[in-house]
Order: sequence, then C-alpha cells, then structure tokens
Amino acid sequence: MADQIEFMPYGTLMGIQNCLLTFCENNPNLVEYYFWAIKRDGVENFQKKYVDWLKSDEHKEYTPLFVRKTEKEIEKQEKKKARKEKRDKRRAEINK
Repeated sequence: MADQIEFMPYGTLMGIQNCLLTFCENNPNLVEYYFWAIKRDGVENFQKKYVDWLKSDEHKEYTPLFVRKTEKEIEKQEKKKARKEKRDKRRAEINK
C-alpha cells in the first residue's frame, strides 16, 4: 500500500501538457499519467520538484478540480452534514 500523492499540476511540474482539462472532460490529471516522464527524468528529480512545489506559494493557492476521497470519507462527511442540518433545524425551531 502506498501513500496517496497530493493532486497538483503535474503537467506544469513535469513540463509536459498531457491533456488540457478544458478539452478532456473528466480528466482527473492523475500522477499515473506522468509515470513515463517521471521514470525518464528520474524519481529523485520528481521528488525534489514535488517537495519544492509542496513548499511553494502556488501550492497554498492551488485547488484541484478533482478530490480523491474514499467511500468511508464520503460517508463520514455526509453524516456530519446531516447532523449539522438536524442541529440547525432544532435550533431554528427553538428560536421561533
């Protein structure tokens, strides 16, 4: 099992435009699409670029178009949202 690599603009980082998200509908821009380039350029080179990017200001402002979540994470988030809505509804009834 591997750690999950964070979404990032891999094409920009690798200097490769594999697919424009605006032209390739539902393209999550996964790191897997760039394995060949990572292997070609060397894993150490990619690691350095990746760590540098994580420390950059660009990283702080970057919002990926897709977010990986497990079914369990999604279920937990939905339950939390339902509890909040129920709590808010009770408070609204009390404050009438």
